[in-house]
Amino acid sequence: MQPKKTNLRPIGISIVLSLLTLGLFYLLNQSITTLMHQGGDAGATYGDILTTAKWLIVAGILVKGTLTTLVAKRE
Repeated sequence: MQPKKTNLRPIGISIVLSLLTLGLFYLLNQSITTLMHQGGDAGATYGDILTTAKWLIVAGILVKGTLTTLVAKRE
């Protein structure tokens, strides 16, 4: 009997989505930094909120991909 082949596609997709999310938040952070330098209302608080949101979203995507891969491996 051959061992079941592990489907790594869900974890690969989650890694790609995480990288895209990081890129999006990088661009958002750059635009807020630009606004701060132009004398806008955006303070350092927005940067903290974006950083927290970014890592929560990335962690969620990676956990979902990992769990999907593990569940697919069991079936």
